[in-house]
Amino acid sequence: MNQDSRKGEFLSMVQESAQAFIADHHTRDRLRTPSASLWAGLIDMGLTAALLPEDDGGADIGAVGAVRLTRLFGRALLPEPYVQLALVPSVLAAALPPGDDRDGVVTALTTAGDACALCWQEQGDAIDAWPVRSRLTAGRLTGEKVLSPLAERLFVTAEADGEPVLAAIHCGEAGVSVRTRADLGGGAIADMHFLETPISGTILKGAAAQRAARRGLDMGALATAAQLLGVAEGLNALTLDHLGVRRQFGRPLGSFQALQHRAVDLHMAAALGEASVEQAAELYDADPDAATTRAAISAAKARACEAAALASREAIQLHGAIGFTEESDVSLFVRTILGLTPRFGGALAHRRRFLALGGDIDG
Repeated sequence: MNQDSRKGEFLSMVQESAQAFIADHHTRDRLRTPSASLWAGLIDMGLTAALLPEDDGGADIGAVGAVRLTRLFGRALLPEPYVQLALVPSVLAAALPPGDDRDGVVTALTTAGDACALCWQEQGDAIDAWPVRSRLTAGRLTGEKVLSPLAERLFVTAEADGEPVLAAIHCGEAGVSVRTRADLGGGAIADMHFLETPISGTILKGAAAQRAARRGLDMGALATAAQLLGVAEGLNALTLDHLGVRRQFGRPLGSFQALQHRAVDLHMAAALGEASVEQAAELYDADPDAATTRAAISAAKARACEAAALASREAIQLHGAIGFTEESDVSLFVRTILGLTPRFGGALAHRRRFLALGGDIDG
């Protein structure tokens, strides 16, 4: 058995373990709120550390493995913020120098320490970590950020003397104020305000800070694209099942050719998104900093957004009146899609970045 075969078999085992765990511990929740016990279970299973190197207690599954897991989690409607609190911090850990801050990230992912998150977004549909208005002066941070979800340990993007920096801050420090609000998917968004907040240390500066944040955000966009596709696939399955059961004029709805064509459109959109995500993941594993990799990630996120939007529209219409009700499971999938679509940048922002990076719009 060659190395690729062994890796493929290992990834299949990880997926099967995750699928079995979800089947035993998770059900669709109409409140769409994360569960502390389920998150603890993900940690015990080693799934939160799956992207970490083996020396840190991880499985080192790479981007290819990560997107397969998040796609599975999307299909199951897992509300836990796996991408933001597990995958993105894993990427940051690889870039951080040895020390307490790096150890804190590894501990959070392997033994349920303080949750860690990259705190970068300031407004709108931005998909890059810089430029920012947050300023670091004499070891104190002043600025505003938008974060989802809230975490105890933050790695904040800022500028100091005109240079990009990535600084570590604990939410319990003086000068931190937080206002939370609900997002469309049922999760929570935290509006963060920092006023001369002391930092635990400037972790990275200049090009190193930019590279670490960029890799983390690209992993976030890629994994969220895969999660969106999983949600779309779950919703498509619900729609196809309805077409096979619901009868009109004495025949199943699925027997009408016009509806069969629409079902094919759903399948094709999801298949195209899947191919884009898989290609981008392979490129990320080969070279996460290449312009072609970043363009492929933007293409994948844009296509995933489009596939999920199509799945939502068709599900609501093809389910008829029940598709508009809160009681229908359609609403669970649609609200999840609404929450995930803008995360790490929506379709329009990623189309713009794709073109700016020289992507082939016909490719």
